[in-house]
Amino acid sequence: MMLRARSEDNKIVVELEGKKILEFQPFFAIKGEPKYPSTFQVHEELESTRFTTEVDGVKCEIITFHSHEGADTPYVLLFKVSCSNGISNDGLITGFSDLHIAGFERALVYHFTYTPPRYFDKKFDHKFDYPVVVDIDEIRYDPWSYPWHTEDLNVLPYNLKVSQILFSIPNGLYLFLLPITNAGCRGYISHFKEGKFDVLLNAYCKTSWDEAFVLSIGIGKDPYKIVEKVYETTFKYMNKAGCLRKNKHYPKPLEYLGWCSWNAYWRDITEDKILYAQKKFSELKLPIRMFLIDDGWINSKDERIISFEPNPERFPHGFKYLIDKLKETVKYVGLWHTLNGYWNGIDPKGELAKRYWDVLMEDANGKLVPSPEEKVFKFYLDWHSFIARCGFDFVKIDNQSYLTYSYRGKVPCEKAARVVEEAVQLSAKVTGIDILNCMAEIPEAYFNWYSSNVARACVDYIVPHLRSRDKLHIYFCIYNALWLSQIAYPDYDMFQTHDPLALQQAVARAISGGPIYVTDEPDKTNPEIIRKLSFKDGRLPRPDVPALPTEDVLMKDPYNEHVALKAFTHVSVPGVGTYGIIGVFNITKDDVHVSTNISSRDTRLDEDKYVVYEYFSEEVKVVDSSEVLNVDLKPTETKLFILAPLKGWLVPIGLNDIFIMPKSIERAVIFKDEAVIILRDVGTLVLYTEDKSIKVEGGDVVSKEPLKINCTSRVVRILRKGEQ
Repeated sequence: MMLRARSEDNKIVVELEGKKILEFQPFFAIKGEPKYPSTFQVHEELESTRFTTEVDGVKCEIITFHSHEGADTPYVLLFKVSCSNGISNDGLITGFSDLHIAGFERALVYHFTYTPPRYFDKKFDHKFDYPVVVDIDEIRYDPWSYPWHTEDLNVLPYNLKVSQILFSIPNGLYLFLLPITNAGCRGYISHFKEGKFDVLLNAYCKTSWDEAFVLSIGIGKDPYKIVEKVYETTFKYMNKAGCLRKNKHYPKPLEYLGWCSWNAYWRDITEDKILYAQKKFSELKLPIRMFLIDDGWINSKDERIISFEPNPERFPHGFKYLIDKLKETVKYVGLWHTLNGYWNGIDPKGELAKRYWDVLMEDANGKLVPSPEEKVFKFYLDWHSFIARCGFDFVKIDNQSYLTYSYRGKVPCEKAARVVEEAVQLSAKVTGIDILNCMAEIPEAYFNWYSSNVARACVDYIVPHLRSRDKLHIYFCIYNALWLSQIAYPDYDMFQTHDPLALQQAVARAISGGPIYVTDEPDKTNPEIIRKLSFKDGRLPRPDVPALPTEDVLMKDPYNEHVALKAFTHVSVPGVGTYGIIGVFNITKDDVHVSTNISSRDTRLDEDKYVVYEYFSEEVKVVDSSEVLNVDLKPTETKLFILAPLKGWLVPIGLNDIFIMPKSIERAVIFKDEAVIILRDVGTLVLYTEDKSIKVEGGDVVSKEPLKINCTSRVVRILRKGEQ
């Protein structure tokens, strides 16, 4: 497969094996205005192609970098633009206009423009319409990413702001487009018209420029490898490979099952209420080992923060006293705050304004906010030092989406975001606390996460419980994970175990690979769901990788189409191999029955045979790699399948006390006539074997089909046919 770029008059054309895939017309901001070249000189090089031109007497160039590592790997083209002394009056420094994709079949569009109208309407819970077309202006954007499946780009609003698009194209191929945020500008796709669109680099203020990366394009047969390779290539060329998820550590506090105060108490939190939640969970012997104190603690006026200290009426003993009390039973405690101080920034007459006046500024909306200069590091360092001294272990940093709204017209948006994100992440690093990112699915934020490695995957979980929003929440999270997991572990947000659809929410979070924390009202919690989410010490049995949609549903809309949502992940079990996990969800808007099938191909694993165990029915089947199993789901039903590689006479599946069963197996050693299973916890161990005569040490057999052992030890020995 050969992918190349060439010029055609004033356009750039990308071809695959000589067939046109896409084309566009580049523009350059010169002397304040966008200018379009009339022709190009083309220079072919070993790993790049250069397109040079002159516009209004100014030399301009487009460089296309080629990346391809072999026949079965994706092909990536990365476009970089340069210009001598470029100037933009409106902030648009460069871009590709009227980009047209030739003959695509379906598109998975990710936009960050608006939350669907009435999404938070607490009295509006019929079959909620999504997606919805809304007319918006050039400025409006949203903190959250929304997947939008379509066969026709003409349905998209003209000013929709899109972070990336995955296309399915003929011959079983996929095409992925990633605009690049850099050079002071947000990179995004917009201006949808007549089946075409623009790729734009926008600083949202007057600016000068000389070079910028604009767009990465990936093509191939494997959509997961394409997305991964495009992100890898892009961040490598930007010298930001360290920002990729796989190159950052996972925060220790989020390795444990947690509770968050938000939907339990909203902003009406107090020291007593938080300690009551601790007392109630302890009485129920729930393995909650992480607490997150959310919005409501800040000492503020008109939603402007006054001081680092908490509201003295709500927390009369201060944070240090509270954290010491909590850590009698809880291992880690986190604190919520916004990136800009509080929702409306910093109180200009308050203590913080007086102390940090030289590192603050008035933003585009007349609010006092941190100034995007290097000296702002002191503000965040002092704040995080205070938080760390109180005993907190991590911070949830909300409202990161304020960045461009605040600094537009004053500072190039990506430059402002880069400076502020660098300051806040470095201050957390220096003070030894971790970060959970929130309201941050805007490119200028996540292109600059140098150390933080967990981020909210979608718009808020809704309380009071709304059936349609519960379904959409799972849809948004799982599909957003396709791109978000390249940069950070997706956080599916808190949820309530007393939600009527709590089981779907719980299973989705169990397979997510990210944190799990509930927001139960303490007197309403459902202990049975909570206990299936963690080991007895509160540790989360997280899968090895974030869950992603299976390929057969990747380009389908499981909310509007009558198809099941399927998501897969993996768990490695030393001594056995890699297990597949498949969560299957019926989230159809119309509440219809759906039928689907599962196979080992869904998990992208390649053993010859598997034992398939369905968690809720406890049905066990043995299948080969080409066999499929039919699955029927009632409205809102969920099924969870564990696929264990069948390599010998005994296959351990794991403890059924938790959803992610194989994660309970620390190691398995299976010999000809006996096996030793080392567990991470005690509980009911499920195994598959055709041998009817066995002896067990370390537990008691309570069932033979499937084989279940009530373990009294974390080390279980199983002897075959009475062998001693």
